[in-house]
Amino acid sequence: MAAHLGDVHGAAWSTELRHASLGAPHRLNGEYAIRDFITPRRHAIEQRHRTGYLPDARRRWAAHTLLERVEDLPAAFYKDTNPRNVLVTAEGGLVTLDVDDLTLAPFGYDLAKLVVTLAMTHGRIPLAVIVNALATYNAAADAHHPGLGAVALPLFLAFAELHSILTAPYLGRGGYRNPWESVRPDTAYPLGGEL
Repeated sequence: MAAHLGDVHGAAWSTELRHASLGAPHRLNGEYAIRDFITPRRHAIEQRHRTGYLPDARRRWAAHTLLERVEDLPAAFYKDTNPRNVLVTAEGGLVTLDVDDLTLAPFGYDLAKLVVTLAMTHGRIPLAVIVNALATYNAAADAHHPGLGAVALPLFLAFAELHSILTAPYLGRGGYRNPWESVRPDTAYPLGGEL
């Protein structure tokens, strides 16, 4: 799945998203607009804060800071990659479903969603597995253009922290059995402190 995501994100950037900005909606063929990355997440962070899912002021500040830091990165897309939105064909190919939450996103963000979902559903994922998945993703993205596969582990883990905030209301539903705090990879999150 990591290779598949890196490949489709690299292809999307090469064919359409190279001129997209994560801070603004992007029009496809002058018709359909893909929502920007930052605005819906700012609103979601504040909604999580208002409803009690994000009471920690430091994590809230770090989440907003992360959005500001990634605005100028190359644009890929986010489609809510999780096991419920992926089918494996009889030939071993992958088909992704459910693009209701389609937005622009930085490279690596959608893969981070998959990691958070798998951990919150099935338990902690060893850091070595995450590092390997990220390297596989980066290699596939980089095959489309040098530098696209430059998602560093600290940034990737910061994306996972942001996903944990956005996914918090679903704990106990849809297979999310484990709180992120109990399945978070054993490592530090250097981007502005822990989210």
